[in-house]
Amino acid sequence: MKCLYSLIIFFSVTVLLMISCDNNSAKVRYVYQIDLKEVIIDLSGNSQDSIFLESLEEALKIQDTTDVSLITLFGIAYREKNGNDLPSIFSDADVLNIKVGFSDADVLNSLHKYKDELIDNSLITIKNRMDNFGKRGVEIIRFENTDRMAVVMSESNTANIRKVIESGGNLGFWEIYENVVILDDINSLNDRLKEVSDENRNEKEDLSVQGSEEGLIEIDEDFFNEQMEEEDFGPLFNLLHPNFPRSNADRSATIGYAKEANMDSIMQLLGGPMAKEVFTSYWDSLQFVWKNRGFEARDGEKYYELFAINTKTRKIAEINSENISDAYATENPAGPGFTVSLSMDEQGARLWEKMTRKNVGRQIAVVLDDKVYSAPNVNEAIPNGNTSISGGFHEVQSAKELATVLSGGMLSHPLILIEKSIQK
Repeated sequence: MKCLYSLIIFFSVTVLLMISCDNNSAKVRYVYQIDLKEVIIDLSGNSQDSIFLESLEEALKIQDTTDVSLITLFGIAYREKNGNDLPSIFSDADVLNIKVGFSDADVLNSLHKYKDELIDNSLITIKNRMDNFGKRGVEIIRFENTDRMAVVMSESNTANIRKVIESGGNLGFWEIYENVVILDDINSLNDRLKEVSDENRNEKEDLSVQGSEEGLIEIDEDFFNEQMEEEDFGPLFNLLHPNFPRSNADRSATIGYAKEANMDSIMQLLGGPMAKEVFTSYWDSLQFVWKNRGFEARDGEKYYELFAINTKTRKIAEINSENISDAYATENPAGPGFTVSLSMDEQGARLWEKMTRKNVGRQIAVVLDDKVYSAPNVNEAIPNGNTSISGGFHEVQSAKELATVLSGGMLSHPLILIEKSIQK
């Protein structure tokens, strides 16, 4: 690891895409880093090679202390551990174009080229978003030999522009599992979780008696008290209010409701090993997602809706951001507020007609960055590739921000904010 820390680092600005025209006000400088960890793992085919994984972890540990690319740090760590099999590890990655006779250095060069393409695409996407948003006084900077870029803007612009820059823009139109289809299985999961919880509680009760007699057992009082709630609906339904249908008329894409404080715990239960056993027949096509906005219930608490989308084993929706040719904010014709109107390209329009025809009388989820923005009911097939997102936009500004993100293109990989500074 010594040579990892003894790298001679140089830092140079190589691309300046936009020049600020506002020299009088203070500037805010945001430095972003593209998240390459998952990129490298995906390109390796999720390799379990021990030297590969250890080298990547070592590189990640010091990444924030240097401007050097994660790929360079990974290569150094891999070489120090006497690894010599990178061509084999990345052989199935078509985008790297690994050839017979490639050395480890050749593979690292291919990884660097691919990384540079990702960053260049991110720069173009951000520039397009700024142009669409009408912001000209923004600098977008690329730093050579790093995984980083910077965006410099006047202080007055930061609130709205950061949302536009950092949004992934990963839009997808998905079919859903209705409550009448999936809630029986969710109920079974809750029952099974409750059985385990009851067994744990009985075990704790036995241990508490033993401990009081022998003075040997230390009881986890918080855990024990949680199990002794007056109304115990089960570990899952103590957190999630299920939307059980009373009749066929109650068919809905909404699976249930939960307070924001409980959402992470619910997702852990729905993504755990017991859930995989219950949903085994369609586990690979099942993804739970929350509504992007909550609502205030009669008890004064804010609740969020839970949906279950049918991915059909796809990571990216068949109709996605790449199919959007135009997006703009308009007044909501069905009520107060605003919507984002979308136009699709020829392929998107064809797929949209097919999807809406198949789902007449059902809801479709419009998902952006793993949040459901709307779940409209399909009344008839839509042949022209036009639709809208009504995600509770009370102000035109929020609708414009989303339209800007969608019309500017999708970020292929997340950007991580690592530094913020004020420039006078």
